[in-house]
Amino acid sequence: MCRLLRGRNRSPGLHPLPAIADPTSPKRLRRSRVGAGTQPAGSPRGGAGGGPEREEVSPGPALPSRSQWPGGARGSERRPPRSPGGGAVLGAGPRPRAGRGGSMLHRVRSAVAHLVSSGGAPPPRPKSPDLPSARSAPSAAPPEAPRSPPARAGSGSGSGSAAPAKTAEARASFSRPTFLQLSPGGLRRADDHAGRAVQSPPDTGRRLPWSTGYAEVINAGKSRHNEDQACCEVVYVEGRRSVSGAPREPSRGQGLCFYYWGLFDGHAGGGAAEMASKLLHRHIQEQLKDLVEILQDPSPPPLCLPSTPGAPGSSDSSHLVGPQSCWSSQKEVTHESLVVGAIENAFQFMDEQMAKERRGHQAEGGCCALVVVYLLGKVYVANAGDSRAIIVRNGEIIPMSQEFTPETERQRLQLLGFLKPELLGGEFTHLEFPRRIQPKELGQRMLYRDQNMTGWAYKKIELEDLRFPLVCGEGKKARVMATIGVTRGLGDHNLKVCSSTLPIKPFLSCFPEVSRRGASSTIPSLLWWPQAGFLPGSLCPQAPSPLSAPHQVRVYDLTQYEHCPDDVLVLGTDGLWDVTSDCEVAATVDRVLSAYEPNDPSRYTALAQALVLGARGTPRDRGWRLPNNKLGSGDDISVFVIPLGGPGSYS
Repeated sequence: MCRLLRGRNRSPGLHPLPAIADPTSPKRLRRSRVGAGTQPAGSPRGGAGGGPEREEVSPGPALPSRSQWPGGARGSERRPPRSPGGGAVLGAGPRPRAGRGGSMLHRVRSAVAHLVSSGGAPPPRPKSPDLPSARSAPSAAPPEAPRSPPARAGSGSGSGSAAPAKTAEARASFSRPTFLQLSPGGLRRADDHAGRAVQSPPDTGRRLPWSTGYAEVINAGKSRHNEDQACCEVVYVEGRRSVSGAPREPSRGQGLCFYYWGLFDGHAGGGAAEMASKLLHRHIQEQLKDLVEILQDPSPPPLCLPSTPGAPGSSDSSHLVGPQSCWSSQKEVTHESLVVGAIENAFQFMDEQMAKERRGHQAEGGCCALVVVYLLGKVYVANAGDSRAIIVRNGEIIPMSQEFTPETERQRLQLLGFLKPELLGGEFTHLEFPRRIQPKELGQRMLYRDQNMTGWAYKKIELEDLRFPLVCGEGKKARVMATIGVTRGLGDHNLKVCSSTLPIKPFLSCFPEVSRRGASSTIPSLLWWPQAGFLPGSLCPQAPSPLSAPHQVRVYDLTQYEHCPDDVLVLGTDGLWDVTSDCEVAATVDRVLSAYEPNDPSRYTALAQALVLGARGTPRDRGWRLPNNKLGSGDDISVFVIPLGGPGSYS
């Protein structure tokens, strides 16, 4: 059968079967018998020229061999000579008319046989000569589908078509963070949705930097693999050049070292999370190269990095005199703000790299990113997504990040939809209503709110209000364009509205919120504006908007507070925070750490495991349940526990 179909594919004009006459018609049968004597001697049975009479349209062993079909065979088989007109010639001399009739009969047979064997599917394309021959396949089995080029990662929409996603996933190997040191058996246990074993770095061997604790568990079947990724590194930064612009000889004594932790919660595939876990800290390292000398100099940072001292564009304003001196004043820029800018730029460059390389790498889907950087005695927490971090210090809970969801960033999304209505594609409205509007309610007055409102008001329902709202749902069910439940992160460059070509990426920001808090004070929750977010300045730089609300941040300086061994920074993906409150995390911190000696470095790994187990729950008849019989987290759960005492106290 495979040989039959491969030979038939050399006649592309035979695809439209309705244009071919019925092979059982008397006229066709007579023509096939007339050509019985035109078959060359020694050719296989059932050649193009006819041969012994047999039953019509038999897809079984009675089918002719592909060496005698029009167009000949490929590979090692000899092709029959062709006439000047391009037709195949069976033997010397012109081709008999009866032979053409017999050839047409077998071509019809081949088409009908393909329909019988493939259930009506279109005929496959011919295989390249280097692929295995179809001769070895049984004749009764349907032919193997032609091998198409490898699917490019992220080539489909964000919701993902089944075929490309499955192809990419089959090619991509399942991987976990290298610091887990999982054996092949451990990797299989980590990928088991039924057992959901908690994974942590082994007690033996090298520990994580700063005596960090880590634990993770796979989801309960939400996705095929664990789409979370994690990274914990100590990164050395060597300056690119001096402030004066003169080349500098490499010297390790002049560089900087920073500690780095990252949690990446993937969605629609784990490729983006894996790529970010391997490259984001390198982007931060690259951004800090220009700041090596500046951050170690207690004087204010220069306005520019000139090529020569005193050159135009430098911070030297001594040449300005008279009325021009009023323009010499400049904003005060701190060293901490330079680090914040470096982290923000690193997120942007990471997202741009994903956009450029998503087809050549396994960067399908997107991911939320929660990053902690410790540099020169200060802790910086950068969050883009719905993962969160809190500090538990002497029983006090200090939030270090916030979730970015369609609810918390509703006004930013609505403002963007209002300023750029073409992004809505005529399918969505930027207004929010308590529920979906029915056509029969046109002309009535209903509650609504727009990008400028935190409260509600009434408006007359118009035809445009019947469109689907840009932001819909509430809580964990809130969605942007009825598709995605997070508004910041990396990747998602191919994400589109379901059953549409409308892209969602313009509404998703890759810029993180960078928290810089003082160790001696806790910032009131009022200052954590849920509306704060990224909006390109080119849209409407002068227009008043809620995005210009004050957003006060401070540096968490570890040197300003004497931390005890029980003071920790807890990082977790949304799988932890969906079922665990901040107070419950603080209670677990106190309960677990009190059972260990202060100098026991394994206490933080035990705490991470306890947090993951508490969020996962135990298996019961109706799924994974918490002690209060509520549903446990069915999502991937990843947790870092970082002791605030520093690496010297516990390593």
